[in-house]
Amino acid sequence: MATERLEAAAGPGAGELPPLPPYAAWAPAELQATLADIDAPAQGPHSLRYFNTAVTKPSPGLPALVSVGYVDGELIDRYDSETQHWKHYLENSCIEGLRRYVEHGRAALVRAERPMVRVSAKESHGFVTLSCRAHGFYPRPISISWLKKGRVQAQETKRGSVTPNGDGTYHAWASIEGLPAEKHEYQCCMEHASLPEPGLFSWEPPSSLLPIVLGAVIAVVVVIVVWKSRWGRKEQGYVIAKGSNAAI
Repeated sequence: MATERLEAAAGPGAGELPPLPPYAAWAPAELQATLADIDAPAQGPHSLRYFNTAVTKPSPGLPALVSVGYVDGELIDRYDSETQHWKHYLENSCIEGLRRYVEHGRAALVRAERPMVRVSAKESHGFVTLSCRAHGFYPRPISISWLKKGRVQAQETKRGSVTPNGDGTYHAWASIEGLPAEKHEYQCCMEHASLPEPGLFSWEPPSSLLPIVLGAVIAVVVVIVVWKSRWGRKEQGYVIAKGSNAAI
């Protein structure tokens, strides 16, 4: 370890201040102002000292160079290589790194997946429970509420927590209880970043598939009957060709 001590003194009758040491060339403006004031004859002598400490093999976290400056025993400047290293990192490398991360993550920042909405109804004990479920939306924040005749039913609405899916999207739900005869008066209101405006969703009775299924079955049966009928006619009109052996 090597230590160097530099001193500069000024006092009345000294004329001009002695030149600053080369280490003080980068002294801050506060130091320059202090040195400009110490030339007043009535103030007596003053001192400017710089102490430099250099470490040949510094341990991790220990600066290799420390320089401190004093005027009349008061600290007016300090420099160490470790602090400058971190200052450079924060002002340059760190900012550049953050810019790269933002650029790489821009797709995730602007990603917006619309929720798939399903409204269901279940009647029990003279009441109906309407449920509004949102699946596959992103980002996470979402608002689901129930309206009755256009008015928000905040206290009557039950909400589940927003939970993640395996693909990085989320799902959530909200339900409300009412009278079966009034279920058509309710609407589910959903607000999400992927929707240009709040979406309104109502319960709709499921369409019956029985007529469609019966129609398809009847059509298949008719086709089979017609096909068998034609095939039977062809077999009845079969004629043995001349010269063939009819007895097998």
